[in-house]
Amino acid sequence: MKGLITWFVRNPVASNLMMILILVGGLFGSQDMGKEVFPAVPVNYISITMPYPGAGPREVEEQIVIRIEEAIYNLDGVKHITSQARQGRGSVTVEVDTAFDMNKMLNDIKSRVDSIISFPVDAERPIVMEEIIREEVIRVALYGDASEAVLKEYGERIRDDLSTLSSVDYVELKGVRQSQIAIELSEVDMRRYGISFDSVVNAIRRTSINLPAGTIRADTGDIQIQTRGQAYFEDDFKNIAVSSRADGTEIKISDIAEVTDTFEERNFLTRFNGNPAVFLGISVSSSSPDVVATTSAVKDYIDSQTGYLPSKLQIATWADFSVMFSGRLQLLSSNALGGLVLVFVVLMLFLRPQLAFWVALGIAIAYMGALWILPSLGLTLNMLSMFSFLLILGIIVDDAIVVGESIYRHQQEGYDRQAAAQLGAQAISKPVVLAVVSTMIVFLPMLFLPGIWPKMLWGIPAVTLVSLSFSLIESLFILPSHLAQMKPESKPKSHLGLRFYHLRQWFADGMMSFAKNSYEPFLVKALDWRYLTLVGFVLAFILSITLVGSGYIKQRFMPTVSSDIMQLKINMPDGFSKERKLEIIKRAERAVDMLATDTEIAQQITTDKLTNNQ
Repeated sequence: MKGLITWFVRNPVASNLMMILILVGGLFGSQDMGKEVFPAVPVNYISITMPYPGAGPREVEEQIVIRIEEAIYNLDGVKHITSQARQGRGSVTVEVDTAFDMNKMLNDIKSRVDSIISFPVDAERPIVMEEIIREEVIRVALYGDASEAVLKEYGERIRDDLSTLSSVDYVELKGVRQSQIAIELSEVDMRRYGISFDSVVNAIRRTSINLPAGTIRADTGDIQIQTRGQAYFEDDFKNIAVSSRADGTEIKISDIAEVTDTFEERNFLTRFNGNPAVFLGISVSSSSPDVVATTSAVKDYIDSQTGYLPSKLQIATWADFSVMFSGRLQLLSSNALGGLVLVFVVLMLFLRPQLAFWVALGIAIAYMGALWILPSLGLTLNMLSMFSFLLILGIIVDDAIVVGESIYRHQQEGYDRQAAAQLGAQAISKPVVLAVVSTMIVFLPMLFLPGIWPKMLWGIPAVTLVSLSFSLIESLFILPSHLAQMKPESKPKSHLGLRFYHLRQWFADGMMSFAKNSYEPFLVKALDWRYLTLVGFVLAFILSITLVGSGYIKQRFMPTVSSDIMQLKINMPDGFSKERKLEIIKRAERAVDMLATDTEIAQQITTDKLTNNQ
């Protein structure tokens, strides 16, 4: 260590090249670093969903959920199984052990579920898929006095347009029901023509289908032959022939049934600002996320490319998480700048302005070094990594302050510039290294903890370890080389400079007086009464543990933080009528309007209101 310090002090070009390399690398790294609200963490969950139309929760549990659980519970790699049975649908979520391959587990679970032969006949096919958590950064609301079909039509068009944006990874259309063709048979007409229910079902299955019919090989080429009879629209189903008579007349579905193009029967309602609405959830790109660029692209699209919407429809953005991200980034920037200014001012008053400049620059070098390395580790700039930068701000600056003060003290003792830089940095190198390493040891185990939460919090130890490493490099190799170039301080000649010089001397003399007259006698007594001092620290440690154990200092896994969004959740019994639900929802909307009329509350309401009942 002493040899490296001496070499860098005697070779200032090397230290300057290292500093420039770190700054340039950090500049390019910050451009490549992804930006997201929370880190994207792959989850080891596999979901099994199976619709059972018309069945109640008890029937779904007994005939769907329990049978799936019994089929998969003994698979190797299954950690936990969570199930839910609700009206017309059952779902089972499997947490897979991190040591097992997800693709193999997905195939094994699919095989087990597909082998179940005791599912109800009316149940639909099970859907087995790996859960993928996408980070939704903004929502687009399309609302107005329009029918559900119109909202869905324009919502799908907006979804397709937004999906083509390079910064958008996924767009999900929410608040809509699946389209379906409803065929309501007339019992009277079926009896009149002598047609059974099975005849209608078989006619649809036989006719509404696309089938390959072979290939005709010719000298000019092959011709693929297909029969295309798949029915997609209302008129297609109406024209399906159920039976034909001897005179050549056909009985079509339209003769015995009413065919309507409608939506699936679900107790589902979505409203925005008191109007029917659909929502589009926009997620950032998983490969190179940039929450600010994504939200800006979405807003630009809404402002410039939605002129085709009819006048009765309106479009707005909601739940913009880029505001939260920009606020945290601004907090980080202001705190870093404030730290630089504070360090510079304090060191300038007690030591020297030139020394204060190089020490303050050490904060920027450590941060830029972290921004250079972290993208290669797969880390993004998010709420947790920015919190880490704020957390270590005070630790980073301590190294440079201690080394800078030691070098300054050796200069004051009469050593020449290079000797003072070498001796000052070498004298303090062991305590600085031990202090940094001890801090690293505290954060190092967090890199190897199992589970989902440690993966999400992985950025905190990563940022801390990388930043402290560059802080150590800067304070022991770069800073001494720069301070070795400082010329002896001369007394200024200008009146303003002279006044500032005397002000600095007054601060420096005051600090030395406090150290000599107050701190040193206290330190001597503490060392003389070392056992009493040790007992005092032990008692303080016991007191801190007691405060936590007694509950005086509360313990909570996640802090309670006020949100920008107010939610109202109303639980209603199964089978509650849609009309009653709508009545309760409108009552809640009227209550929100009444709150908005209160001048004190209205000043705090900055977002639109959302009512979503499913």
